[in-house]
Amino acid sequence: MKAAVYYAYGPPEVLQLQEVKKPVPKDNEVQIRIFSTAVNSADWRLRKAKVGSRQKVFVYGASGAVGTAAVQLAKYFGAEVTAICSSADIEMVKLIGADRVLDYTKDDFIKNGGTYDVVIETVDKLPYSDCMKLLKKNGILILSAAGFSQMLRGAVTSITGKRKVITGGTKETADDMQYVKELIDNGFYKQVIDRTYTLDQIVEAHRYGEQGHKKGNVAIRIIESD
Repeated sequence: MKAAVYYAYGPPEVLQLQEVKKPVPKDNEVQIRIFSTAVNSADWRLRKAKVGSRQKVFVYGASGAVGTAAVQLAKYFGAEVTAICSSADIEMVKLIGADRVLDYTKDDFIKNGGTYDVVIETVDKLPYSDCMKLLKKNGILILSAAGFSQMLRGAVTSITGKRKVITGGTKETADDMQYVKELIDNGFYKQVIDRTYTLDQIVEAHRYGEQGHKKGNVAIRIIESD
């Protein structure tokens, strides 16, 4: 079987398409055939944050893979959503349900945006101090793309104050996947796909994704349709 592999850190060009051994499941495992995947840093933490009806949610980087998911899930849970993105993506973010959409290049949302029950920073570009300014005293900050320093600051904030900071990886379960499937089947969640590449275009896909301007997901087609 073919797989995209890399043996050194670096730009997208370190990725190589190679033939690898097909994995053999153990007695307590199952083998799943993957038809497609995505190039993103997606992580789902809204259920962990217990977003609920009438809460105010702020999503920074609302047009990306994590952002478009965060906006739709927050709306599904009944929250009032303020979304931040570029001017080119405002209409798309409105279409997926955001109540208010601001342009990060024009609107001073730090001074004029108010405070929120939940702040979701999806792209690691909004300073930690600004995130705190946007957060209510008992609010929750979700850093889906946090580096080590922000994870450390988040841990200190959660321990010493009333605010809670959620960072790091999350383990998806079968129930999580079934839950998302039901949302999609019932029309509550729409997959936003910017571009689709084949597996042998993996370098080009990563190169495009790293530009930081994709709308939603960049999909990788693993198995071609018959």
